[in-house]
Amino acid sequence: MRAAKTRIASSCPIPASRFRSHLSAGWQPRVGRIHRQSFYDKIHPAQRGWRGGVETRAAEDAGIVPSLLSWFLGCVIVYAALFGTGYFLYGNLAVAGACIMIVAAAAVGLFRLLPQVGFE
Repeated sequence: MRAAKTRIASSCPIPASRFRSHLSAGWQPRVGRIHRQSFYDKIHPAQRGWRGGVETRAAEDAGIVPSLLSWFLGCVIVYAALFGTGYFLYGNLAVAGACIMIVAAAAVGLFRLLPQVGFE
């Protein structure tokens, strides 16, 4: 039984000396306020949970619904463009045209929704 444990441990791709550092890879040191503010200004996450760590604007919080709708419309744009390109390459022009119209409609909806989320 003891030999089997040794064989399993020796076949592990991570050396035992480095195993502890791989386990703690998720625990990162705290970053400074400047880095958090820079991230917040670039990404525009929802304000909930950020108010104590960064400078937020009160009028910026639109809620979760516009954010999720923006995410959904972005996914629709990407997938409809991919499928539309595929249908076009395979010669199915009617479906490709429908996909392009879906892309256009979703893009218009997304660009109208972005100012509510905080992007201008």
